[in-house]
Amino acid sequence: MQAIHGYYKDGKIEIYGEIPRNIKRARLIIVLEPEEEAKRYIPLDGFRITPPTSEEEFKMIGLYNFFNDEDDNNIDWEDCFGLK
Repeated sequence: MQAIHGYYKDGKIEIYGEIPRNIKRARLIIVLEPEEEAKRYIPLDGFRITPPTSEEEFKMIGLYNFFNDEDDNNIDWEDCFGLK
């Protein structure tokens, strides 16, 4: 599968770039991105879950037990590294 960029205007499609010579036949899926419409972007925060603390973040990535032992239970790592 390969993506090729093109442009449509007045019933004609212009393809930018070259189609590889070894491709003799291909099915096409054409996705239209109208120029008239204003582009809408989804804010990055809509995709990202940001935990409130580093402990919550460690839980999310499965490393919570790495820092959950007797030696560091009384240490506030965020305060230690100036993250508050």
